[in-house]
Amino acid sequence: MFLAYPLTQPHGTCNSGIMTLSKAKVERALRRSLAVSDGFERFFDLDRCYSVSRIMVENGKELVLYNVHLSAFCEDSKIRDSQIKQLLSDMRKEYENGNYTVCGGDFNHDFTGDSVLALGSEKARELSWAQPFPKDFLPEGILQALKYDDQELIPTCRSSDVPYGPDYTTFVLDGFLVSCNVKVTKLKNIDTKFAYSDHNPVFMRFVLE
Repeated sequence: MFLAYPLTQPHGTCNSGIMTLSKAKVERALRRSLAVSDGFERFFDLDRCYSVSRIMVENGKELVLYNVHLSAFCEDSKIRDSQIKQLLSDMRKEYENGNYTVCGGDFNHDFTGDSVLALGSEKARELSWAQPFPKDFLPEGILQALKYDDQELIPTCRSSDVPYGPDYTTFVLDGFLVSCNVKVTKLKNIDTKFAYSDHNPVFMRFVLE
């Protein structure tokens, strides 16, 4: 696709994607397209999707892994809401079928709901475009993984409109959703000081119950 932003020096033609790596054999994988803006705003956003990777478990069920990247600067809240509802609907169906579901990625929402304020200030909240993750959308059986090790909140993203330094805004946009039959045993946002990109990685260890 061609990304016509910024106007004075556009990104141009972009080849991008999301990748899931696994030591266990992935039996099947699928790309699911997400709704995006269809107006003029369409020229300033990328195609959005999530991938679905299936791994067979010894009990005959499947571990279904979702890798997601939702829209960020979408003015139409209905688009953002429809993306999350589609993802959660898929996860709920898999859970109801007895499978295990784990979803990780960049939700482009304030994942904890108040990370902008917790990591910054009231001014940072005013400047932030990240809306709180709509927890009321979560269906029965699907949970956010929010019990961080040592209860330490570390940002996973920083604002990129200013150079790296004390004046940037940080927040938690990245994380995991799990079904109730998945027990999270370790969860930590890894502080790399944004050495590699405007995001920090998130580490989670879990067991299937």
